[in-house]
Amino acid sequence: MQHAPKQGGARPALAVVRGGMASPRAIQPGELGTLLAAGAHVHLEGSFGEPVALSEGLLAGRAHFAGLPVWTTQIQPGSPLAGWEPDGTLDLRVMLSSGTLAKRIAAGTVRYVPCRYPDIGRFVDSGLLACDVALLQVGPPDVRGFCSLGATVGYLPALLRKARTVIAQINPRVPRTGGDARVALARFHAVVEREAPLHETAPEALGAAEHAIARHVAALVPDGATIEVGYGAIPDAVLAALAGHQHLGVHSGMLSESMIDLVEGGAITGARKTVDPGLVVGTVAIGTRRLYDWLDDNRDVALREAAAVCAPAAIAAMPSYRAINTTLEVDLAGQAGSESVAGRLLGGYGSLVELAAGAHAAPGGLSILALTATDATGRRSKIVPRLSSPLGATLGKLDADVVVTEHGAADLRLLDARARAKALIGIADPRFREVLEAAAREQAASGGF
Repeated sequence: MQHAPKQGGARPALAVVRGGMASPRAIQPGELGTLLAAGAHVHLEGSFGEPVALSEGLLAGRAHFAGLPVWTTQIQPGSPLAGWEPDGTLDLRVMLSSGTLAKRIAAGTVRYVPCRYPDIGRFVDSGLLACDVALLQVGPPDVRGFCSLGATVGYLPALLRKARTVIAQINPRVPRTGGDARVALARFHAVVEREAPLHETAPEALGAAEHAIARHVAALVPDGATIEVGYGAIPDAVLAALAGHQHLGVHSGMLSESMIDLVEGGAITGARKTVDPGLVVGTVAIGTRRLYDWLDDNRDVALREAAAVCAPAAIAAMPSYRAINTTLEVDLAGQAGSESVAGRLLGGYGSLVELAAGAHAAPGGLSILALTATDATGRRSKIVPRLSSPLGATLGKLDADVVVTEHGAADLRLLDARARAKALIGIADPRFREVLEAAAREQAASGGF
């Protein structure tokens, strides 16, 4: 599906706004290479907000460079960079990896630099992460000369504060969003005006396991709670299972399309939120045209900077906060790995650590981790004796209060090591419990518990 621009509420063409104010230079993508100095640290808005025309421009002009540092978050399968074969011209560094570049990361031709999502903006602001050039995607300016960052705010405000050069793709399909998404047209040094489809992801198919997990999670969420939920099959199932709840609030790193149904059905009202009552707050939104149209000029939604939304101190002020997240595997100590499994790089930190910490500190809060008991083949347990990832744990053993699979919920709070292992084995797939029990006995005998 493609997100078509709305026909109502006319937005002026760039030429209309240019009169009487500082105007950025209009360029073609192929000119981008001539505007970037050798050695400059370039930040490319990644994932679902990627300015595709500027990515094309980087590739078209790469002959100008030798190892140009290009920082981004994730590269989606439809990106021009997904098909790029590294040739030494660009030094691509991704901070929230995904399977798209896994082989090139393993080969060392693309760098994976693990980073907590809220920290990216902090590192840019402090100067620890250099930012000479920012390449962003925005919507057309309004009559006052302001554009919108659309469905991705994240750490982009920090890039706008620190970059010496900002170049934008102006795309009329980008929704106009509230919060920290507004940026003056005059901030841009150059623009590429191109209408292009936005990256989209349709809801995944839900199976019996996802629905069972969702029922267990929903039982842990009281009416009036403020929730944080990611995106994917399990989060979508959880949101569907919350349809019968009342007066839920949303303060989440991610906003997904499934939240629309809860808003329209009356389950999400935000009426009991002690912070931002009545407002759906996030930092990034991922979905299809339906979500982007819902976000467009929606004053009940605010997309704010990630460092503020995901700050544990801010979350701690929200009673009954529920951080509901997924992970790749959990070991018998309760540690979670969200980056790789068996040597395959699949994910990244995101905001998981901060959201879990905030939920811990909130009065009556809970940090919930949800995952299917086995992988898609059914041949590998996701409850494991020890994490398989050489990258180590994403969450420590005390960071998840409750771990949920389709076989139940394991509340790990105030349990000793043996009891934690027993609780986790109890929610593992029954076919693997005997092996896990043997591993737990071995760990206990060796002093591992």
